[in-house]
Amino acid sequence: MNTHKIFGASLMIVAALLAGLSLNCAAEQATDEMFATGTLEYHFVLNDTVNVAEEYMPTLPAQIVEELAPMYIIKAEGKHNTGMYVDTKDRALDKLHLILRVKKGKITIKARGASPEAVVDLEKCDKKKYEVDYFGSVAYSVSTDIKFKEEEFDIDFVDITPKKLYAFVLQECPAAYEHIKPITENPYVRIPGVASQYKFKASLRKDHPLAEKIEVDFAIWFFPPTDETVLELAYTGDAADKEDLDQLQAETFEFLKTKGLLHPDQTSKTQYYFNTFLSE
Repeated sequence: MNTHKIFGASLMIVAALLAGLSLNCAAEQATDEMFATGTLEYHFVLNDTVNVAEEYMPTLPAQIVEELAPMYIIKAEGKHNTGMYVDTKDRALDKLHLILRVKKGKITIKARGASPEAVVDLEKCDKKKYEVDYFGSVAYSVSTDIKFKEEEFDIDFVDITPKKLYAFVLQECPAAYEHIKPITENPYVRIPGVASQYKFKASLRKDHPLAEKIEVDFAIWFFPPTDETVLELAYTGDAADKEDLDQLQAETFEFLKTKGLLHPDQTSKTQYYFNTFLSE
């Protein structure tokens, strides 16, 4: 009996079993329990009452600070970043409940859906996060980040391509690549534009009982060369405080409505990005 052949065949069987296990893990759906200790993030899209212009950034117009001051304290000096999303015009990746985003120093793959069962439990690359987002409606998300240095991957808009991005993801985190693999041969995938983002630190007014329990941000997104802008107020807290956070959401909605600041379209910045850059 040829023991070398038997040993070789055994290794192939083991390899096949491990591959099968790997695929099963990659396809595992998220569960309610995975979000029980995560974070809850509440988003509020605002009306642009001052027609804010990017030329004045990163300093926030005083009128915006004053309008929000009765409830939220916004710092006037912000930080700049850019962001790009990847998909086809008919949103092939979105149909898989996936988002692929590129920012300076970080690539994020996010599974997002209306329930835990609608999203895949992504593998960890450099960082992994479970989050429940509220954009008026609820969205469960699992995100995995690939961090990189400037010299490791060029994200300049004139140089970056979907193919280069796929190759880098495959190199840095093969497990994450498996999730976006269905679109890698799609010739219609695009990186349609660069969103310019300014983020401002903020806080809930000090006398509010949740002031020390939440993190607050205010952000303005521009989509050059269009005139589209998105102003968003958001706060994040622990899932254990959900009842209080929901109450604050109701308070914030009422405050923004009273001020005439609540935008009628409460949707994610991802959706605004594609609506702007992939519109007819």
